[in-house]
Amino acid sequence: EKGWKSHKGPPKRGDVVVYGPTQKTQPDGKKLLGHMHIGIVIDEDTVMSNSSKKRIPRVHAEEVWLTDKGNNESYKRGIVEYLRPPEIPAALVG
Repeated sequence: EKGWKSHKGPPKRGDVVVYGPTQKTQPDGKKLLGHMHIGIVIDEDTVMSNSSKKRIPRVHAEEVWLTDKGNNESYKRGIVEYLRPPEIPAALVG
C-alpha cells in the first residue's frame, strides 16, 4: 500500500527483502514454523537486518542459511518477495 510495489527481483538498493518463516524440528519429527523476517538491501548482494537473538543490526548476504538444531540440518531461508518503496519527488530530496 501507499506506493510500495511488490516484485520478485532483482532487488536494488533500498528495497525491503521479505524472508519466509524459520523452521524447527520438534522431538517428534514435526516441523514447527517460526516468524518471518525482513531486511533492507544495501547493495547487490548485501542486506541489513535485525539479529533477533543478539538484538542488534547485522549485515549479511542476501541469502540466509540457518541450522535447525532439532536435526542439525542447514536450510536456506526463502525469499518471499521484495518491496520497492515509492519514489521520492526530486523537489523533496534537494
